[in-house]
Amino acid sequence: QSGVRTGDAVIRWGGEEFVIVMPYANSGQAQARLQVILEGRAEQKPDGQPIGMSGGIAELQAENGKNWSDLIKLADNRMYQVKLNGKGRIVTE
Repeated sequence: QSGVRTGDAVIRWGGEEFVIVMPYANSGQAQARLQVILEGRAEQKPDGQPIGMSGGIAELQAENGKNWSDLIKLADNRMYQVKLNGKGRIVTE
């Protein structure tokens, strides 16, 4: 929560998954903000290992106005592609 802008919403989507809604941010701005969070995180697991983060971004305008559930699915698919190809990154395509 501390890494997002005022007006953004952080929603727990599953056990270890979160959705961040960033009104008035394009995918580049969202990626830059999430990169700051990725690089600045100090959270650790109970065993002292750092908590990893992978992300997928979907932008309403760039995705031709899809509805919110389609955007969530698209971002989720992108996140899983990141996990399959090395983790620790954020993708917009």
